[in-house]
Amino acid sequence: MIIFKKISYQNFLSYGNVKAEVTLDKHGTTLLSGRNGCGKSAIICALTFGLFGKPFRNISKPQLVNSINQKNCLVSIEFDVGEDSFKVNRGIKPNIFEIYRNEELIESEAATKDYQEYLQNHILRLNYKTFTQVVVLGSATYIPFMQLPSAQRRDVIEDILDIKVFSIMNFLLKQKVAENKSQLNVIDNDINLLKIRTETLSKIIDTVSQNKQETIDNINNQIEQNNITIDKISQETSLLNEEITTLIDKDQIKKIQKHLDELNDLRKETSYFIEKINNDIDFFNKNDSCPKCDQDIEINYKNEMIIDLLHEKETKSIYLSQLEEVLSDLKDKQGVILDNLQQAREKEVLVSAKNSNITLLQNQNKQLLESLQKEESNIENIVELKSERKSLINTYFEKNNIKEKLVSDAKIYSISQSLLKDDGIKTTIINDNLVLINKLINEYLSTMDFYVKFELDNNLNESIKSRHRDVFSYSSFSEGEKKKIDLAVMLTWRQIAKLKNSVNTNLLIMDEVFDSSLDNESVEMVSNILKNDLHNINMFIISHRESVDSIHFDRFLQAEKPNDFSILKEL
Repeated sequence: MIIFKKISYQNFLSYGNVKAEVTLDKHGTTLLSGRNGCGKSAIICALTFGLFGKPFRNISKPQLVNSINQKNCLVSIEFDVGEDSFKVNRGIKPNIFEIYRNEELIESEAATKDYQEYLQNHILRLNYKTFTQVVVLGSATYIPFMQLPSAQRRDVIEDILDIKVFSIMNFLLKQKVAENKSQLNVIDNDINLLKIRTETLSKIIDTVSQNKQETIDNINNQIEQNNITIDKISQETSLLNEEITTLIDKDQIKKIQKHLDELNDLRKETSYFIEKINNDIDFFNKNDSCPKCDQDIEINYKNEMIIDLLHEKETKSIYLSQLEEVLSDLKDKQGVILDNLQQAREKEVLVSAKNSNITLLQNQNKQLLESLQKEESNIENIVELKSERKSLINTYFEKNNIKEKLVSDAKIYSISQSLLKDDGIKTTIINDNLVLINKLINEYLSTMDFYVKFELDNNLNESIKSRHRDVFSYSSFSEGEKKKIDLAVMLTWRQIAKLKNSVNTNLLIMDEVFDSSLDNESVEMVSNILKNDLHNINMFIISHRESVDSIHFDRFLQAEKPNDFSILKEL
């Protein structure tokens, strides 16, 4: 239960720097009177502004600031909820919004909107619309319950029956449903992708696995055959190299060539001497005197010289013949060696060809080994692919399990949504309370000598039957009769709220209710109802009607406006 204890306001509407302070919980009934424009209804605007940040009148917030001082507008409201005491300060120029619990400031780290929601949802547990239906009954901008559209009627009764939580649950559930739907879409996409990837991997594995082992065996066999051929050719090459080594004696070839060169040099030299001797013999045979000195050559000397030269020629010729024989033998030996060299070259060519074959086979083996490694790598890839496929399958089943859980949650959410809709559990609760609500309204109407059968249906639409069973609507009645219906409905809401312990408060303010459509008899009747029926209530009657007798009230407050500023006096 909310116990409103005190309210104060300054520089608010027609009130100036002098603070107006009103205790709210000390008197059972308070009459607040004054002429029009003196500021008697400011207390209602101060309450709605302080608690909800909006005026009760149809004016803007800046218009709440006193038009003369134009600053330092401040409203303070003190109230208890359970064992905790609260104080709310709200001001304009400068802007102030503070909430104190047990004299300690509740820090606001968020925006003003969130701070206000915290005040309404966690402390007051009622909103502006419900407050102005249960706590305040006015004649200015107040809209009676019966004049509210269906949606707002629904909001009020949900607050009073304390079933607003189902609307919050429904709002949260909608978020859950949207989140569930989004997760289902994501999980469906994931499952489809996993299915496609798994099928693709299976096709790749089947393609890669086909005849892989047979291909590897064929490569190994070919490499083995090549190695056997290489070994055979290598043996043949070794034999040929041995034969070449035997055929080629390089030292002997050099030695013979050297000897031939020396003998050729001697043959040239010997031939030269023989030719020179022939020239000398020819000289002596043809000349009797010396061509250079013209001296005669003695015949004996000539003959001796010719004989010596012929002897020397014979000696040299014999030597030359011997040289030719030696040279001939050496050339024969050289010929044999050259034949051997030719054979060796032919064998070297054969060795080179065989080495080329070996190189070719080795290169072929190298290529085969690369192919083998590739094929074996493909087999390893198959193992990895199979492992990846297994992981994908496991993930697929995990995702399916998650999907099953989400589908199950979606079914639960669907059932919950059906229950939390306006025509669901809330309607059931409202229907369960409609009998009591209609009963209380009719009882209050009877107390005010207004004998009709009033009923609210499931959609909170009214049906009003007169004594003669003529069916009317709220709009069919006079303003005085409407006022009685409004009072009966308001009092019923307070009773229901008290029973449900939802919107239960000590405060009731009625603004000029007795000043408009109620006649004197009705005013007295309503006054008696309010006094006798509402216990432990601090009721404020705001009126400028002289017929309202202040004697019947525990306290009488007078609103006056001297010097253009309103003040409150307790008389």
